[in-house]
Amino acid sequence: MICHFREKQMSDVPNLDDVVLKDRSYHRFYKGFIECDFCGQQTRGRVYSGSHKVQCGACHAVLLDICDQSQFKPMIMVG
Repeated sequence: MICHFREKQMSDVPNLDDVVLKDRSYHRFYKGFIECDFCGQQTRGRVYSGSHKVQCGACHAVLLDICDQSQFKPMIMVG
């Protein structure tokens, strides 16, 4: 078995000062992880810039539409 790590030089290791971190274009919706109803993966829900939908980070299914007016209809008690 050949160990490839022995061939690496310190100059091959990236310097953290040179690494540019990506700016996320989304915000997390839930504080903790929830299970996606569609794919079963753990997600905190993503709300992308300019969107009003909470999406799963794994399968990108819409978990919640924040601007959906039908969510705010009053309930009628029958009894």
